[in-house]
Amino acid sequence: MEPSDRVSKEYEKVSRVVHELLERHSESINSFLVGFGHLARNLHVVATRVAEALPSDEALERFAKINAQRDKLDAIGFLPHQSMRLLVEDDGLSEDALSRAIEDHFSERWLEIADVFLKDIDGFDVDDEAKATFREALAAHGNGHYRAVCRLLFPEFERIIRYELHGGQLSGLTSLRSFRKFVEELGLSEALKIGGFSVFSLMETLIDRLYSEAKDPAQIEILRSDPIPNRHACLHGIISYNTAKNSINMLVMADFVYRVVGVLKADKGTGDQVAS
Repeated sequence: MEPSDRVSKEYEKVSRVVHELLERHSESINSFLVGFGHLARNLHVVATRVAEALPSDEALERFAKINAQRDKLDAIGFLPHQSMRLLVEDDGLSEDALSRAIEDHFSERWLEIADVFLKDIDGFDVDDEAKATFREALAAHGNGHYRAVCRLLFPEFERIIRYELHGGQLSGLTSLRSFRKFVEELGLSEALKIGGFSVFSLMETLIDRLYSEAKDPAQIEILRSDPIPNRHACLHGIISYNTAKNSINMLVMADFVYRVVGVLKADKGTGDQVAS
């Protein structure tokens, strides 16, 4: 038999086997093809939604701009707040000049700035005691009682976290570990609800600086050079946070903490009686 004939016969044999397999498993194959079609369509929908969810060029540009502004403020020891925006955007100011300009701005236009804080306070989902405490802190700053601002607000943070998020739990909140865990796990959508892209730098400050411990002389020296108040150093009498910059940073962080508590409270459906 010629080689070509042998190839032809083998081809016919294979063809019959394939045909029989197709007939025998036609339903399974059709089912697979239908399922594959559904999968392809679903993947297309997912891909479309992912593409829509990705930040636009405009959003990325805004994020980069806010990061640059945050770095400028961090270099001079200020936390970001909307009242500083125009000053931070002035590229003609040196670091020293920017720091003085922010302090002068808060001093000279304090009533306007305080009004911004007060309007925000009214909208926070926290109890009346928390709002009253924040208002007292604003009054203390306006009267130049800067050291009082930190000593008033740090205990209030713990009170609202205890009662708004933990149902009045009386132990285990000294370092606010659970609150820090909530903040670290906050999703992008919740973060943007709290305050836009600048919220990420405030989260970082809250987790890494506000609640770090001061246990040895080296740590304490680092905290002394940081204008952002530290809970442990403040409440244990290690450092007196008595400057306008200390007080401004504390008010900005209070604004942030109150916003976070409100979002977490809504997500978890928690809250308890007021401790006043």
